[in-house]
Amino acid sequence: MAEGLPVAMMIVAPRFKDALALRVAQAYETARGAFPTPPGV
Repeated sequence: MAEGLPVAMMIVAPRFKDALALRVAQAYETARGAFPTPPGV
């Protein structure tokens, strides 16, 4: 990722499939690891 630049990702799923979007987000976070807290926050 670019140092110091904002990063965003949008996860979408079909209507009424919120659980699917949450599973995808959880899988991504597990694979990538949590983002560190920025200094001074």
